[in-house]
Amino acid sequence: MVHEGPAARLRRRGSWFLMVPAILLSLTSGSLRAQRLNEVTLDVRPFGASIGFARRAIPGVYFGIAAGGGIDWLDRTFAPDPTDQAYHAFEQVGHISAFLRQKPTESIDLDLGIRIGMGGVRECVPDDCRPGAFVGLTAGAFWGSTRVKIGPRVLWALAREAGQSNPVVYAELLTLRIRL
Repeated sequence: MVHEGPAARLRRRGSWFLMVPAILLSLTSGSLRAQRLNEVTLDVRPFGASIGFARRAIPGVYFGIAAGGGIDWLDRTFAPDPTDQAYHAFEQVGHISAFLRQKPTESIDLDLGIRIGMGGVRECVPDDCRPGAFVGLTAGAFWGSTRVKIGPRVLWALAREAGQSNPVVYAELLTLRIRL
């Protein structure tokens, strides 16, 4: 049996400490490099949907646009309070979005975006029952397989209707994402 000193043991063990992160990094970056250049997704929920197109900017990061609409059925309007007689649950008659999607793994999508559209939270007044306009920020987290994911999305918006601005906090609680 050959006796090795502490320096030799450290060099031998140290190479393993360096090899393990290098192997994990190469496996992760290889799977991210295998991602598609373009991605078309359909996000659906009860009484709402959007279709989006995203292009990969760098491995694991996509920039995209989406269009859609929907009403609050299983979703939740947190502000303003929809039980107040002056308000109802948030409705998005139509919207367009620009977003950044990060994919730390093939099974996780993290979205941040800006959304503009027509919709509102105020009850109709006799001289104005048209939807107003809104602009807001969105954040979502989806997980699942490479083709089908599920998760929530939150919208923080400012809705302008009937000459008044209303801050809106809205959650799409159960969104199904299908990659086409």
